[in-house]
Amino acid sequence: MEPERSSGAPEDQDTQTEASGDRNVLADERTVLAGERTMLAWYRTACATYALAVGLGGIVPKVAPTASSAYKIMGVIFAVLGASVALVGASQYLLFQRRANVTRPVHYRVRFLAGIGLLTALLGITMAIVIGLGA
Repeated sequence: MEPERSSGAPEDQDTQTEASGDRNVLADERTVLAGERTMLAWYRTACATYALAVGLGGIVPKVAPTASSAYKIMGVIFAVLGASVALVGASQYLLFQRRANVTRPVHYRVRFLAGIGLLTALLGITMAIVIGLGA
């Protein structure tokens, strides 16, 4: 038995258009989620860099009194590096959202998610100051 062929009737075209629209919505959602995953990877890298800054600049000098001041300097450098990574992540995310020609969900807040990156960068700058001052 041969499969039935489409007659090209309007009902068939409506069904095809509806299925194509569903695929476009799903593709848009996947694109938005991919941008979020990339942004979160930037933020995760910044937080890992902050952990290294605290370890080198804050913990090592207290645990090993003979440690040189180079550890504090490295801690400050890693804190500033983490802040830079968070800022780059936020700017890349905003750039991606501007260029992506996708339909976002109604509840989606681009500025809020980018603001998290700015707060993370502020945390890094504060951390660099605290480590540098030796508090």
